[in-house]
Amino acid sequence: SDLDEFMKFVRYFVHRFRRELLAFTPLFLVLVVRSSSSGPLSGESAALWILIAILYTAGIIYLARRFPGLKLFGMKPKPQQQEIGLVRDVDYSVAFGTDEFGNEVVLSPYSKAGLLISGVPGCGKTVALKTLLAGWRSAGAYVRIVDFKDSGDFDIFDEPNAPVIGDDIEACVDLLRQLEGNMMQRAQWLKETAGVKNFWERDPKTRPRLLVIAIDECQEAFETVGVDKARKELALEAIRLVKTLVKRGRSLGIFVVLSTQKADSTAIPTSIRDQIGLRLSGEQKTPEAAKAALGDLREGEPSPHSDIQPGMPGRLILAGLTPIAFLLQAYRPTDAYLRHICRR
Repeated sequence: SDLDEFMKFVRYFVHRFRRELLAFTPLFLVLVVRSSSSGPLSGESAALWILIAILYTAGIIYLARRFPGLKLFGMKPKPQQQEIGLVRDVDYSVAFGTDEFGNEVVLSPYSKAGLLISGVPGCGKTVALKTLLAGWRSAGAYVRIVDFKDSGDFDIFDEPNAPVIGDDIEACVDLLRQLEGNMMQRAQWLKETAGVKNFWERDPKTRPRLLVIAIDECQEAFETVGVDKARKELALEAIRLVKTLVKRGRSLGIFVVLSTQKADSTAIPTSIRDQIGLRLSGEQKTPEAAKAALGDLREGEPSPHSDIQPGMPGRLILAGLTPIAFLLQAYRPTDAYLRHICRR
């Protein structure tokens, strides 16, 4: 009906210009109080209030230009490609985007039990993942990648001593077994190191490199339904290995990154998903998908279902880094720039 269409437009208008409406609320309230507390304005009073409104608007425009992260009047932060990548190598902190206020968002695997990235196709998962991986490799981390899409998106990371694995479950499981063996060695090393109980407590100059294993379209590695017996056995082994790496890796310098479109139990076992400490999500189509991606969100926290509009690549929500989940805009560097980061 016409009323439904009108209300739909009103909701869109309020959502689209919510920041501008909020910014002008104090002026609006003052004008309402002024008009209700006295009679009609004289010529001089009207001119004064017009001047006040103009100055107030000028102040809001100044704030919008001075702090583009507020995104008033459609203004956006200037590209900060020169700041993408490694920030600190001690804890492998990597800058990969900005929050709603224009502040740089930095992510570190420091004592974290993995990272889960999810969202609909085209939401910016792969670009964000590649930015993080490039920063960690720049810091000296040993980065291994399994790309079940076999898309070539990660070719910039392909090296003779660390080749990118494609759609090959056997090679994926072999790599996970190698990492499990390395994890056992690190556990033994920690036992023999007096006064050190955690990889991150060790002097960065003497500790081993951080190991990062990233599995894109990880649901392919965990698929146990509708496959033959051999493939099912490999999938169960992959589940066991990833679960072990996530659980024990946080204290041993092994960081697991899983990327998938849907984070529900059909794509990733809950025994793995619920152990992962960091969650990064793009747009999600349903409230159930949003909950699977980020867990239970508290009132006031942004949701990837309702707070990320379609067609906004790089618009993501990060949970687990701070007490409250928050919206961010991920950088969108070129492959050439990421290749430069990896080699610097």
